[in-house]
Amino acid sequence: MSNMGNRSGALVLRETRKQFLMYYLFSILLVVWIVYLKVNGRQIVGIGTAFAGIVAFGGVLAPEAFRMWSYAVVTPQSLEVSSGILRRRHRRVSLSIVTDIHIQQHLLQRVLNYGTITVSVAGQQHFSLGVVHDPHDHVDQIDALRMKK
Repeated sequence: MSNMGNRSGALVLRETRKQFLMYYLFSILLVVWIVYLKVNGRQIVGIGTAFAGIVAFGGVLAPEAFRMWSYAVVTPQSLEVSSGILRRRHRRVSLSIVTDIHIQQHLLQRVLNYGTITVSVAGQQHFSLGVVHDPHDHVDQIDALRMKK
């Protein structure tokens, strides 16, 4: 989830494209492979080309659909997380009951500056705000919104 802007005092987060790099690279490699085979005069059954095209297109479309339907909105009053395409989930909690904010990053995520932000709320519940670009900056922004109240 990357910051989509601070509208009306709200921080809107969306999943970062960085986490889908493997999908994008696979799609590009699949297209390059098909073009390579065609240029070298190799015979490819028509259905094979169509199938490869559909897989490559799906490798880009699926992550983008996921990004479009998954987001978090943080205001000084509340925290809302919506996710899912077929099975829609929506969760809203008061920002005042957020007790902890955690960032989880593995080595590649640290290098590419993205990671998962998880919040803990009173009652020992935890939920993810998603995989965001520059999670440390977003945590600082969420803390600023918590103090705004």
